[in-house]
Amino acid sequence: GESLPLNVSDVLEKLQKRLKQAQEWIMCLSEIVPSSDDNIVWLKRFRNALEDSDSSTQLTNLLSEGSRIPVDMNCMKLLQIEIDARNWSIKAKPWIPENLESSDETGVPQKRGKIDDVEEHLDRASTLRDRLWF
Repeated sequence: GESLPLNVSDVLEKLQKRLKQAQEWIMCLSEIVPSSDDNIVWLKRFRNALEDSDSSTQLTNLLSEGSRIPVDMNCMKLLQIEIDARNWSIKAKPWIPENLESSDETGVPQKRGKIDDVEEHLDRASTLRDRLWF
C-alpha cells in the first residue's frame, strides 16, 4: 500500500492497526493454548483447555474480544467451533440413555428429550461439522 501512486495512508493505517490487534490477540491465545499448524491438533488443545474452568473462562472471554477484531483468523474460528461443540455436548448428555435415570446436581432426574428437540439438536451437529473447512 505504501508504494501505490494514490494516497491510501488512512486505509493503510487502519489495516495495520487491525492486523496488530489480531497479532496481539493470537499472542494472548497462545499463552493459554499453544498454537499449531495442524488444525486437528489445535482443536484437541482447545478441547483440553476448555476442561479447565479457569482456561475455559479465559478462552470464552478471549473469543468475545476476538470476534470484534475485523480480521479473519482461523484460530478464532476453531475456538468458536470447539466452544459450540462443547455446548452441544453438554446439552446432549442428558439425552444419552444411560443418563436418563440419573439426577443432575440439584437431585432432579433427567428428562427424555422431545423428538423434535433431539432432531433439531442433531441438525446443529451437522451444522457444526459443516463449519470445519478441512
